[in-house]
Amino acid sequence: MKLSLTVFCVFLTTGCFAQLNADGFSNNMFIVSLGVDKPFINNKAFNNWSQLNYNNHQNCTVGGTFNLDAITRHYNFGMSAAIGNPYALAGIYAGRRLTAPQSAISSFLNLQLGLFAFHGANGDGPLNYTPTADEAGKKLYLEYSALYIGLSSRNYVNKFHFSTGKGKNKISFNSGFFCSINVEPWESDWRYGYNKASGRYSHFISNRVYGIPKPNQLFFETGIFMGLGN
Repeated sequence: MKLSLTVFCVFLTTGCFAQLNADGFSNNMFIVSLGVDKPFINNKAFNNWSQLNYNNHQNCTVGGTFNLDAITRHYNFGMSAAIGNPYALAGIYAGRRLTAPQSAISSFLNLQLGLFAFHGANGDGPLNYTPTADEAGKKLYLEYSALYIGLSSRNYVNKFHFSTGKGKNKISFNSGFFCSINVEPWESDWRYGYNKASGRYSHFISNRVYGIPKPNQLFFETGIFMGLGN
């Protein structure tokens, strides 16, 4: 049911026509926004495997999202990142504004390209796996990552838009919602390994492992956001 609502949201919002603001503003704008998101993915095969062998279960929770948006009179460009448990998303997108003045919602239809990562639960690992000498004593974990392409709708609710300041010091407050449908067209595999170093210097040292069910190649994402524009 949740997946159906997400798909419906994508196609519904592509038909919403509006300007960025209800008062007729249509100049270029740069927006930084934060929000929450939730991916929906069919992970039944992997969860059955994890439950059978390790008594674990892993589903995507609500996570946080960060966006940089550049909006011109007719187009939208941006990059996004989202982190939750046990997933991470990062991507770029570009699309066109489908607008008509004085509408309640400003809707942008975008093509996007990104990377989807999914982590196995603590204790998950390939069956009958013997750690190498380098891996001995390390905290090993499973990670799956794949490139995705998708179609997304990013929408600003003009009723909640307002501005402060004047001229170059003018700042706008913007809020809205987004939804997308994505597919991973290229094959990928689980990797098993450990993190070397920490923080920005962290690097995942791993080997490809086989025989573990993969997440579904089709997934949906939806969320809400609030941002500052100039």
